[in-house]
Amino acid sequence: AFNAANEVAVGAFLDRRIPFDAIIKTVCAMLDKTDSIPLKTVADIVTFNETVRERTAAYISSVGSGKNGVKG
Repeated sequence: AFNAANEVAVGAFLDRRIPFDAIIKTVCAMLDKTDSIPLKTVADIVTFNETVRERTAAYISSVGSGKNGVKG
């Protein structure tokens, strides 16, 4: 979850959608919101990775509204 969230957050920073200090805030929020589940197959890992990436992107999209406190 950390790597997926971090990659999405860094991408958002490089695209100037979030400030630098929002990277760690975003990653921490995603780790807090992501349940630990057993990943038994490669398909499980791929699905989990995609889910975390989608949730992170949605979280970042809500930054502009100020709903999640990541605004820098």
